[in-house]
Amino acid sequence: MGDLQNIRHDSPHNLLFSGASGTTLAMAPEIARFSLGLAPENLDKAAGAFGAPIPGKVGGMARTGQSFSLCLGPDEWQLMVPMALANPLAKNFAHLRAEVPHSLVDITHRQIGLIISGPLASAIIGAGCPLDLSEMPVNGCARSVLDKVQVIIMKTDEYTYHLEIMRSFVPFAGQFLRNAANQYEAELALNTTP
Repeated sequence: MGDLQNIRHDSPHNLLFSGASGTTLAMAPEIARFSLGLAPENLDKAAGAFGAPIPGKVGGMARTGQSFSLCLGPDEWQLMVPMALANPLAKNFAHLRAEVPHSLVDITHRQIGLIISGPLASAIIGAGCPLDLSEMPVNGCARSVLDKVQVIIMKTDEYTYHLEIMRSFVPFAGQFLRNAANQYEAELALNTTP
């Protein structure tokens, strides 16, 4: 299993946990991240620079290929693109600046993504998160906490969540999730043993 103290992105999914239920915890592929601030009435122009839709409703997420846009506040978005698209995206927004005032900050190295997937995923996250994840729609996102750590939770399909976590807290958050996963897997095994 992956080492949370020496985080690397050598493979598309660096496996940190795999349980008998089919639940897995893995490092997300390396991705470029940008924090975007602009007036909501300029969202269509920003989407043109991004090259994909950007949701206008807080808690909304749009996905196009391997690119994501998350609406985190009334005038705040997080844009995520493959590393190869980071420079073109920054250039597009630099050209847009003459027409549309906005703030675009590269936060790629501030956060790391963890992906938890499987039938126990929402329960494992729920061990330390106050949100009712059953209420979150697919392609929804929210800021919350995991134990004491601030996270952004993205629901990418019915049983898969992508957690964006500040880099320095990933070892703590990863270990918390592994401990919760081990506990739920053990309970599941006890309940299914004849």
